[in-house]
Amino acid sequence: MWTGEHTTFSGQYYTVRNLRLYDVPEQPVPINAAGNGPKSARLMGDGWITTPANLANPDLHDAFREGALSAGQDPGTMPILLEDFVVIRDEAEARSCQRHTMSGRPGWSVPTRAIR
Repeated sequence: MWTGEHTTFSGQYYTVRNLRLYDVPEQPVPINAAGNGPKSARLMGDGWITTPANLANPDLHDAFREGALSAGQDPGTMPILLEDFVVIRDEAEARSCQRHTMSGRPGWSVPTRAIR
């Protein structure tokens, strides 16, 4: 898709036929993924989005490094983004939001700062 050529794809979750991106970006678009466990940390594309708790977990750093190296990338040059959670509401609404976030933390998650 990113080359401007027509693309057809049929996968488990979606199908596209004859898709074409007419305004191809000058630079390749980085693919960063969020992951909360070793399996997902090994599958990061061009970078890793994580939470403060996961950032402190050496097992996840090892998994991220292992996945990057197995994909032929240098994990030392790949971005690591920290995901923060913010609620601008009263306590009852914040607790309601907490039930709807993946990590159980209140609010909406937004990658807000690059660790590197």
